[in-house]
Amino acid sequence: MLLAAMRAAGFRNYAREWWHFTLAKEPFPKQRFDFPVTAN
Repeated sequence: MLLAAMRAAGFRNYAREWWHFTLAKEPFPKQRFDFPVTAN
């Protein structure tokens, strides 16, 4: 069920890890976003 839903939303899975998905058509494939995540 998760696999079908994620594929329908445009993600592809990493077969060796059932929980690992990557957005297939990444809008910024070469850009690395590195910023702190903080709670407000």
